[in-house]
Amino acid sequence: MNKTPSITVSIKTLNEAQGIEKTIDSVRKQLQPYPHQIIVADSLSTDNTRDLALGKDVMVVCLDNISDRSCGIGHQLGWLYSEGDYLLLLDGDMELEPGFLDTAVEFLKTHPEYAGVAGSVEMDDASNYEFKSRKQRLHLIYPHGDTDHLGGGGLYRRSAIEKVGYLTNLNLHAYEEAELGIRLGAAG
Repeated sequence: MNKTPSITVSIKTLNEAQGIEKTIDSVRKQLQPYPHQIIVADSLSTDNTRDLALGKDVMVVCLDNISDRSCGIGHQLGWLYSEGDYLLLLDGDMELEPGFLDTAVEFLKTHPEYAGVAGSVEMDDASNYEFKSRKQRLHLIYPHGDTDHLGGGGLYRRSAIEKVGYLTNLNLHAYEEAELGIRLGAAG
């Protein structure tokens, strides 16, 4: 039996009104052949991010307390409401490259030893020092080939996440993807 896998997309947001509609549209175009759900996990945005996402007919889940904000909270919140075989993690300012989802699903179907897969990351023109520096180091932050973690998002096998117990550590204020990679690697 060759069942079409189901996918949950978790998009973490904090004041992403400028990009959230493009993010949702870029994902929705690729989800058509798959049973799916799209979740926007919002960290209590003060702009109209949530309203724009609701206008795109997606599930929106929010934190209760502003003091709970952290780098890892958005995707963990999305994970709590997710279903299906795969989990696609994105930030609210990302756009999914056409063809990524089919390629990623096929890779995971044919490589059961992998917990997840990501594509290349491209950045728009950097507006501040941090992003200019990050753009210069993209090849180090998001390496091609086998790696010990997926930085910035990617498609994960649900069973791998279940095996390690949770998606992201809420106490971390950075490197949540690296910590997930360490746990996945240790679990085999």
